[in-house]
Amino acid sequence: MGRFALALAVLATLILGLLSACENQPSPNGIGIAFRTVVALPSVSPTAVNAPTATPPGACPLVSDSQLRDAAELVSTLSLEQEVGQMMMVGIAGPSLDNLSRDTITNYHFGNVALLGRNLESVDATRTLTAELQKAASETANGMGMLIAADLEGGSVWRVPPDVPGFPSAATLGATGSAELAEQAGKAVAGLTLALGINTDLAPVLDVNDNPANYVIGTRSYGDNPDLVATIGKAFMSGLQCGHVVPVGKHFPGHGSTSGDPHEVLPVVDDGIAKIRAVELEPFRRAIESGLPAVMTAHVYYPALSGPVPVPATLSREVVTGVLRDQLNFGGVVLSDDFAMGAITGNYGIVDAAIRAVNAGVDVIVIAGPWDATQEELLSRQTAIHEGLVRAVEDGRLGREVVDAAVTRIIALKLAFGVGSEQEDIDPGPAVLEVENVAQRIGQAAAAR
Repeated sequence: MGRFALALAVLATLILGLLSACENQPSPNGIGIAFRTVVALPSVSPTAVNAPTATPPGACPLVSDSQLRDAAELVSTLSLEQEVGQMMMVGIAGPSLDNLSRDTITNYHFGNVALLGRNLESVDATRTLTAELQKAASETANGMGMLIAADLEGGSVWRVPPDVPGFPSAATLGATGSAELAEQAGKAVAGLTLALGINTDLAPVLDVNDNPANYVIGTRSYGDNPDLVATIGKAFMSGLQCGHVVPVGKHFPGHGSTSGDPHEVLPVVDDGIAKIRAVELEPFRRAIESGLPAVMTAHVYYPALSGPVPVPATLSREVVTGVLRDQLNFGGVVLSDDFAMGAITGNYGIVDAAIRAVNAGVDVIVIAGPWDATQEELLSRQTAIHEGLVRAVEDGRLGREVVDAAVTRIIALKLAFGVGSEQEDIDPGPAVLEVENVAQRIGQAAAAR
């Protein structure tokens, strides 16, 4: 612990020095350009990083080459068990952090949490929960803050407490045709999420809704035109990012052409390469070019990309590394969709699937569902995946260098967005009002077209 604390204290000093000297340079690897200030918080944890207010006015956090180097140095101080913990985004069973879940987070070094509806009892309860989660993270052996994520897309997928008003769907926002309004929407949502203690939004949805029979995506998409989806999605992403919330573009390589539900089955997209490039991949390509820092994969089978053996994109090296990393030059963090879905559990052992996903190029395994899971079910799956990934490295099925690279990307993202175990106390009242105001403007603009 002392060695790691010293490493991050030195890191904070180096970063502050770089900021004052204005020496930060654009990254050529497609990850980003600017980054936010991070500061050590010895009063909370020697390894904590500071809250969003440390970012210079007008700066939009993105990962830099220098942060990747600093993250790699930090990774060299972590145990294998600590690294694997950083590669997991887990769920908890209720609206408060029970002792067993807290102990599991600490003992297994879980570095990230995804919140579902079962966790969001009220604004005050959610703020307490997220503070408790960050406190638990500060008490792990590595002491780094958590990525705390939720789906704040708008419309039917709007994971907020019941005392927060609704927000227009992506389809309604797309109907405005306004990139300016989409960016305002992203900033308003960012303000709300930070007030709740959430620092990662599992949005924007970059799927093109080109199949009328697709009930899974539907109004979660900005529209059926790839240019519109790219334009509105990029603007919403920018609003989140400049509001200091990590945006996660999903569901790569595209979920809009499907008709099946991956919660139950493995959907198939039979499109040819030309259509995939022109339609499904186009919004992702443009978002990546604009600095998208994180992507979520789809549990969808693409024969034209993965080959004749059915496999979810999440587990396909041809998709995650071949297309996303190599062809689209994405250097950021790759998250899986939830491993509790039937497309995974109905076809694979969950541990084997996790190993395959990491070998395919996934950095973070999400295991937060299903929505009605018991505490026992959640903890059993989460600890099994952690232990299975550790064993896979130890017996050679998974390379340690693959794990090191994934965790380097994860820690660099946390440094860039100032993710830390001490939260800034943000009054949620003004954030809720801004969400209401922007929602009204979106509704008016969509109705006027």
